[in-house]
Amino acid sequence: MKAVIVTGASSGIGKAAALRLASRGYEAWAGVRSAKDSAFWESVPHASPLLLDVTQETSVQSAMDRLRPLLKDAQEVHLVNNAGIAVAGPVEGVSIQRWREQFEVNVFGLVRITQALLPFIRATRGRIVNVSSVSGLATSPYMGPYSASKFAVEAISDALRRELRQFGCKVIVVEPGPIATPIWEKNLERKEKLLADLSEEIKNIYRHELELFQKGVKHTARNAAPVERASGAIEKALLLRNPRTRYVVGRKTLNAEMAFASFLPDSWVDSLVARQFR
Repeated sequence: MKAVIVTGASSGIGKAAALRLASRGYEAWAGVRSAKDSAFWESVPHASPLLLDVTQETSVQSAMDRLRPLLKDAQEVHLVNNAGIAVAGPVEGVSIQRWREQFEVNVFGLVRITQALLPFIRATRGRIVNVSSVSGLATSPYMGPYSASKFAVEAISDALRRELRQFGCKVIVVEPGPIATPIWEKNLERKEKLLADLSEEIKNIYRHELELFQKGVKHTARNAAPVERASGAIEKALLLRNPRTRYVVGRKTLNAEMAFASFLPDSWVDSLVARQFR
């Protein structure tokens, strides 16, 4: 049996990836947080729902209690760390509570489930696919919390890849650009939700650029790449004999743009970004 656990499989990239991998013969365990989301997976061939909240130790342990007897005889055990949220706003105004929420899901949750599954991954020379973001490579204004969490995912992935190499395990990072998933609608698109956590003083200071930021988010959502591109990259990461360590996913020019920006002086990039808020 080739088993893969996919976190954050209620919708978006996680759901698409779990469906794709199940269709390729993997026994896919779709991590969801509610019984309502579990229902979808009951009828999917080669897939099973797994109640899992990566931010809760008790939830992870309950999931492992279920998985442990099923994985002990597996030929391969893989993990796709996809669960994530996006918190946006000016660094000055986002509450510490919201910063913690961002890191609890995107960083500590990733580490928690990875630590739990690593004995099985190591024993079967399995793979870990961490879904990061191009925001883990370059930071935009008002995306500080989300971007910081994805920069952390990049560093954790590098450490894991180098630590697990001795066991024949591979760690691959998938770095989507704007992808047509519910994460942006849920966390960024509504201006009222973004501003609700900010004090009146902060709202007044940043109001003009926040309004432009929101317009930019809506434009990006309308032009986002289909989710199949991200799930396809995850499939490659698991199936290819020698996958790349990183896959930037999005519109065709995204790779070139990210590479070009990395060679420019910071002051030039700052000026280019500033033009978007004029």
